[in-house]
Amino acid sequence: MLRRVLRFVSFLLVISFVLIPFAGCGRKDPYFDVNTEKVFRFTLSGQTPDEVVIHSLDLYKVERKEYGKNAIPKYFYHITYTCFSHVTEEWEDLDLVYFGAGIVSRHFSFAWDDFGDMEKDRDEYYDAVANGKHKSFSQKEIQKYVDAYYAAQE
Repeated sequence: MLRRVLRFVSFLLVISFVLIPFAGCGRKDPYFDVNTEKVFRFTLSGQTPDEVVIHSLDLYKVERKEYGKNAIPKYFYHITYTCFSHVTEEWEDLDLVYFGAGIVSRHFSFAWDDFGDMEKDRDEYYDAVANGKHKSFSQKEIQKYVDAYYAAQE
């Protein structure tokens, strides 16, 4: 009897050690893929692959506790890139932040002299950089999204 109990307890321990590392895997951020693809769509739209060079992309995510326990987080994607402008017929360096609560829908540029009603959003971005969760995209990850965007356009 004792042997059976020990065998059963050993079995439970083995199962625990195998399953515990995977316990949190099902909790994927539902907005991550949608927002990341949107940022690439905003950035690459109207450009051919040889007209855009993305230098960096960083994501900052802030939980908005002031709206309650289940509040939708706010996302800030800071992207730097160079693109060919069909308006000026010159290459331009851009430094933008795309942002939104849940879904990314707006942006501001660090080149702006006046942020207008987006001054609060700019300040929230700085707070997100200081206190939010951060993900820096590697050049390999950036290229994967660029390739996926252009493949979907064909």
